[in-house]
Amino acid sequence: MREDIKIIKLTGAISIISFLCTYLICINIETSFFSPDSIFVSNNFLLTISGGVLTGAILSLILEIQKYLLDKRQAENTLYNLAFRLYSEFFFMDRNMQDHIDNAQMPVSKELLTGRTKSASDLMQAIRNIEYKTFFCFHAAFPSKHEEFCMKKTFELDRLLTDNIYLPIAWNTAMAKKIRQSSVAENNGLITSADSEIKQILHILSDNMEKGISEVDTYLQSLDNHCQGRYKWGTMKETLHKNPIHLQDAATLHQFIKQHNQKDKS
Repeated sequence: MREDIKIIKLTGAISIISFLCTYLICINIETSFFSPDSIFVSNNFLLTISGGVLTGAILSLILEIQKYLLDKRQAENTLYNLAFRLYSEFFFMDRNMQDHIDNAQMPVSKELLTGRTKSASDLMQAIRNIEYKTFFCFHAAFPSKHEEFCMKKTFELDRLLTDNIYLPIAWNTAMAKKIRQSSVAENNGLITSADSEIKQILHILSDNMEKGISEVDTYLQSLDNHCQGRYKWGTMKETLHKNPIHLQDAATLHQFIKQHNQKDKS
């Protein structure tokens, strides 16, 4: 978008200069202030040249403005989609950890956060790669918000995500403790939030995810306000929070296979 703005400014400047030249030549034709005495140069010739340049410059300006507006809208749509997915990743990581905290009988997977952590990190990198500039940045809050989010907030969120490595560490520690105590048979050797360290780690990481949720929410709200409510972020957020997917609601392996077989038969 930065290049679009530069080209628009350049074609705008050429349009203004060629307009002034055309206007002055027309005035000169009427007043004969300057009369070139040459078979190669005349007022009409200069008028034709300047008028052609003006026409071409105005056409180019219109096309560049159209391209800028299309690029701007595409950038906004892409940023919203990426940020919405980022919000969802933080939200579901937090929701999954809360489910384990609330249900001490639910086995905690060593890779509970791995996939979503990688996805969230990739999404933030994708957001950082998108340049968003407007003509009148000083009149709009979002361009500066986007720059701050890319240059500062995403790196802070990345540091929060690196803390997720402590869940596998806590999981390995809990499993090693079970083996040392010869209690692998308890809970079928599964690790749950009944383990004090696992529960503490889940609480700490859940707090981190809530900070991430808050930062991305602020970013999305700023983008939606900038676009005059085009994305209805408040409604989308409310819908997401009203219909969370709880891990305890997921079917067991036996139930999943049974449901799949029933679908095949039908």
